[in-house]
Amino acid sequence: MTNSCQTSFDSEETLLKVLLVDDSSSVLNNLYEMLTNKGHEVLTAEDGVKGFQRYRENPDLSVIISDIDMPRMSGLELLKQIRCENREIPIIMLTSISATDTIIKAIKEGANHFVLKSSDFKTSLFQALDEVMEKYFLKRSLREKELQLVETDRLVGLYTLAAGVCHEINNPLGFVKSSLNSMKKNMDKMTYAVNFWNNANIPDQTKREYKEYLKDLKLDFFFDTLDNRYNRMLRGIRRIEDIVNNLKSFSCIDIAAIDNIDINQSIKDTIQLLSNNINDKIRFTTTFGQIPVMQDFDRNKINQCLFQLIKNAIDAVGDNGAIEVITFYSETDELISVKVIDNGAGMSDTVLRQAYNPFFTTKQVGDGIGIGLTIAKKIIDDMHGNLYIDSVEGKGTTIEMTLPFKIVNIR
Repeated sequence: MTNSCQTSFDSEETLLKVLLVDDSSSVLNNLYEMLTNKGHEVLTAEDGVKGFQRYRENPDLSVIISDIDMPRMSGLELLKQIRCENREIPIIMLTSISATDTIIKAIKEGANHFVLKSSDFKTSLFQALDEVMEKYFLKRSLREKELQLVETDRLVGLYTLAAGVCHEINNPLGFVKSSLNSMKKNMDKMTYAVNFWNNANIPDQTKREYKEYLKDLKLDFFFDTLDNRYNRMLRGIRRIEDIVNNLKSFSCIDIAAIDNIDINQSIKDTIQLLSNNINDKIRFTTTFGQIPVMQDFDRNKINQCLFQLIKNAIDAVGDNGAIEVITFYSETDELISVKVIDNGAGMSDTVLRQAYNPFFTTKQVGDGIGIGLTIAKKIIDDMHGNLYIDSVEGKGTTIEMTLPFKIVNIR
């Protein structure tokens, strides 16, 4: 419920999802009314056991406010269990007893603030809430900036490597292509020269010996397959040229980052770049709509988002599955939409709620660090677009990216 780009907190303006845990029904009711009157969404639990259950069921909580002295599971034990799973979520502890050792213990276990239940309890709680959330949003903003720097450094390295690879491949490839064409012309002359003696007016014995010699050398087979061999080599060279051109297009080596973008072509380039990850058992289809050219967009960032969405789908289906990429244009909303649909493992509701959280991943160690969707969401938000995820566990996932644009023409 909070704004991912927010860097400061105002309890009068920012809406939170709050979990209240207290064994006193009067305290719960008073706090519930106080916070809901400010517009916050509030969940309640009357002891630590139920509080931990509510926490597990709601990974999108903004803050937890918990009493310390409770039956079944104390607030300190609840704090300890939550901190074993989540070091980030702000937690404010409440108590009616001002015990220094308890306060120190709560702080050591990871409490962000401590509020004593007193006559001005509500005022103190709002002050604590303001202070804790201000620090949280500032920390999150700094972390997002750090993630962007990490991703920017990674992309700069990727694009620099791509530029070097393209340059190193293009030069020798030009020599190979030129030499192959020259060789083909000379081989055509050699074929003519060999056949010349087949039809020349020479003694029959000499002609028979010559033909036997050619037969031993298997030149007939060589000349018969020469064109086919040449065409296969030429197709290989053109394939390498296509790969280099797609890599150059994807990494914007030869053009400015801000450019008019054909989103369909960008998708083709991305798929080509990921072709090594797409095995024969993955059924990959594209359905391209008639899309207006997007004007004045950052090509690097668009390609980065497409790469992440399609790569995630490939990872989701594994070695056998189906992926479809669909683009269409809504004249009513003036939006370009890109849908990436897979029939992979899908996501549970719990995983889906954490999909955009930085460093959250369900992949094996070494297969990803969980910042791809975080960065993609931030990029799309900055472009005034939206990213939607619809997933059913065991059936698959649909991710839709929508972006505005300035209409130039229709391709």
